[in-house]
Parts: sequence; structure tokens; C-alpha cells
Amino acid sequence: MSGRVKKWWKRPRTIVVDGEVYRYSLLDRPECRELRVYRERERQPALRLRLSWLETWGIDLFRPKMVACVIRWQAGQAHPRPAVLRPQEEPSLLQILVDLSFSPEEWELQAWFLEKIAASAHETGGDLDGASSYSKADRWP
Repeated sequence: MSGRVKKWWKRPRTIVVDGEVYRYSLLDRPECRELRVYRERERQPALRLRLSWLETWGIDLFRPKMVACVIRWQAGQAHPRPAVLRPQEEPSLLQILVDLSFSPEEWELQAWFLEKIAASAHETGGDLDGASSYSKADRWP
């Protein structure tokens, strides 16, 4: 057995959205988690979405349903989007992801989460490097 362990969730996965085949993978970086989505036979990413570590607390990109919603959202946009998406810069995408992540009964937790990521973005100016750490006081009570 080799000394290198592969995580199952980092390998490229295939997903079919609205009849089109895509491949996607998740990369963990020191400052964020990045979702990369490729069209079936292309080598360049069709979509890159970066979540700060604080955002990954409430938004679970390991769920294929989340990935499908991000792809559908991107396909429905009339104007080309930046090379790298960040949920805080795309309010409609953030709302979709948050609605999928929290049940209606968790409205207090959802409000707390949105407040924390808004405060983090305000403090760091949207820079992911500063948004990756938060104190124990920031945790849900």
C-alpha cells in the first residue's frame, strides 16, 4: 500500500444536469474549498466556485444536488460570469445554496450563518484569506 491516501470525494465525479454530462471535483486549498465543473469533453473548467472555510460550515458542496443547482444557476445566467465565482458576490446563488442547506425550521441558524458570512466579508473586504479563520465566539451557541 502506498503512503498516499486518496479521498473519494476529491476524484472527479460525473453528474448529468438537464441532459448534459459534466465532471466536477472539489479541491481543498488553505484559504478555501473550490468546486470545479467541466463539460463532458473539455479540459478547461466551465465553472469555478470558491467557498471560504466559514461558508463551508453551512454550505455542503459534497451533496450532488448542490453541485447540480450551481450548474443550473450558471446555465441560467444571461451574461458571462467571472472566471471564479464567490457566493457573496452573487446574491441569487448564495440564496439558492442557503435555502438548500437549511430547513425552514432552522431559520434562526440560517440567519446566524448569513450574519456571520456577511460580517466576515465586511471585515476582509471579500478576500478569502482573512475569512478562513473565526474564533470560538463565532460558533453557533
